[in-house]
Amino acid sequence: MTIGIIGSGSIGLLLASYLQLADHEVKLFTQRKQQADVIQKEGIHLLQDQRSIHLHTRIQANSFLEWNPGKWDCVFIAVKQYQLDHVLSVLSRTVLSCPVILVLNGMGHVEKAERYLGNTPLYASVVTHGAKRITDNQVRHTGVGECKIGSLKGMNGELDSVIYRLDQAGFTAKSEVDITRWMREKLVVNAVINPLTALYRVENGALLSNEFYYENAKAVYIEIKNVITPVPRWEQVEDIIRKTSKNHSSMYEDIRLKRRTEIDAITGYILDKGEEQGHKLPIVSFLHESVKGLERGSANVR
Repeated sequence: MTIGIIGSGSIGLLLASYLQLADHEVKLFTQRKQQADVIQKEGIHLLQDQRSIHLHTRIQANSFLEWNPGKWDCVFIAVKQYQLDHVLSVLSRTVLSCPVILVLNGMGHVEKAERYLGNTPLYASVVTHGAKRITDNQVRHTGVGECKIGSLKGMNGELDSVIYRLDQAGFTAKSEVDITRWMREKLVVNAVINPLTALYRVENGALLSNEFYYENAKAVYIEIKNVITPVPRWEQVEDIIRKTSKNHSSMYEDIRLKRRTEIDAITGYILDKGEEQGHKLPIVSFLHESVKGLERGSANVR
């Protein structure tokens, strides 16, 4: 199959690597031409626990400025939430009849995609695999999780081959009937972990090992479950923190590297839901404003 991936951050590179290992033809679209040139020339290096895999053949890379409709079997969108409007605007000018799979953190992107791409078969995914981009063409698979993919329009089945081959290649994947449930659960987990670790500048595991951080994490969870339902049990959130204890959250990395975060699509979304329901969320609001403050405090946020 011929598969397009828009977005070349950690998850975009990880997806490209495993889709190539699954014997699909992959074309990667990057935000920066410089990164595309490096990948086109040198390929992608996938780092796993025990080995390094150099992937070169059949992975093509271009800047998103060079996007063209092409004859795609499916397209993955794996960009930051704040980049999504631009991407969807470009895609809406072309006719896309193939499935489009949204691979984003937070919430709100489904509604945007439906507005821009109303006639396109839309899927959403929840990725719990850990990934860290080391360089423009090097990505480390930091933790094995799952990639859950489900249709937003009741059309499951179109991507069975992609899902099966991803799973066989080692990128655990499965089809889900109720993907929105998993999106809500990941939102809650991200809302507990990301802002706190970004604010404290700690690995995820510190939220369990430090009793003061732990109490704050639990307080955030209790506040969130007043407006987001259903939510995972607190024990499930703890288990995810434990399994990713040595990882740095994406928001921590964004603040460290003075990049814009996805705070608006995570705590911002939750605050909007709280306002709609008449709930005040003082702790979530504090975290939201704190991360926004850290963003603004960085002289070269990009």
